[in-house]
Amino acid sequence: MFLNELKEGEKELFLELCVHAANANGLFVGEEKDLLKAYCAEMQMQVPSVIEETGEDAIIKKLKKASLESKKIIVLEIIGLLQADKKVDKKERDFLKRLTAGIGISETNVKNIESLLEEYNDVTNKIFNMILDES
Repeated sequence: MFLNELKEGEKELFLELCVHAANANGLFVGEEKDLLKAYCAEMQMQVPSVIEETGEDAIIKKLKKASLESKKIIVLEIIGLLQADKKVDKKERDFLKRLTAGIGISETNVKNIESLLEEYNDVTNKIFNMILDES
């Protein structure tokens, strides 16, 4: 949704972080792969054939320097990725906690982002269902 607001270096770090997020539970499923492709399109980047996998801690360390706005955008989109398969398991939740604690995003902000994403998804589903309704 807001990935174009990220700086070029942040976009690359975000993609690497997506790989870590998607692999957090050991399952990189189709929905997550599709979302990664959509993220690349949104950021006007080519889908990399290979993503150089920088360590999770190194990425978080680099993202500490990002603006609060960029950090919130990254957390918003990572939460969306983690929810792509309709469930967030303990390993994914632990990944999110490491990320948010590492880059300085409060638990309150995380809960607010999750709540807003839920509302957004509800409204999007209602609009989609309205469009498909043949009455």
